[in-house]
Amino acid sequence: MTRQPDSRRTPWHRRHRMATAALAGAVVIAVGGIAGCARPISGEPVATGAAAGGANQAEPGAAFPTTTIPTTATTAPSNTPRSFPTRTTPGTPRPRLRDHVLPSDCLLTGAQMSALAGVALDDGDDTRLINQGRPDSYNCSYYLTAGGILSFTGTIKVQQPESGPITDEIVAGLTEPGSTTVPGIARAVIITPPDDYPQMWVITDDYVVSVVLVGSNLPAQPSTAAWTTAAREVVAALPR
Repeated sequence: MTRQPDSRRTPWHRRHRMATAALAGAVVIAVGGIAGCARPISGEPVATGAAAGGANQAEPGAAFPTTTIPTTATTAPSNTPRSFPTRTTPGTPRPRLRDHVLPSDCLLTGAQMSALAGVALDDGDDTRLINQGRPDSYNCSYYLTAGGILSFTGTIKVQQPESGPITDEIVAGLTEPGSTTVPGIARAVIITPPDDYPQMWVITDDYVVSVVLVGSNLPAQPSTAAWTTAAREVVAALPR
């Protein structure tokens, strides 16, 4: 395990993590909140892949049932980021990654995500977010078993580069100052510094996986040991 040298993290890294959580859950919670419920109300969420009890082994890019939610539906609750920022500081270029590369983003079961988060979560829901003027976004969303309007607590997103292979430059672009790296599991496992939205990147030769949690719903920040266990489970669930 290697702790990167501490320095002030760039505004892009912080905003990127918030944007990741926003893309995955802001509108999901908001739309559900309109009706006073925790789950999305547009479409029927369907847990597939690991969430349905099996590994995610289907061909990349295949269609899967999703919850479809327009991002213009309403304003998100106060515990969820509202903006979709872009990088504004010089440095390593932001990696250009594409979504929907597997039939399901639900690589971890609710029990596995619960162990990471330290709070009971249901199995994940594959979710499609309709972005006006931009490509649609895909992720797996996890909610508190206890329910509630603000029950959105985590997301997993599986991506690949828009073109070409995964490179060292992509890994560097996802490693913010102060991150902890865990060797021996994948090409790279990067745990970002503690923040309102704890995040881990699991990078293999074929996939870039982001796991993000909503800190306000957690009893504490996940430990490095908990992240490490989750990273191994992510790698085990990816197609070989």
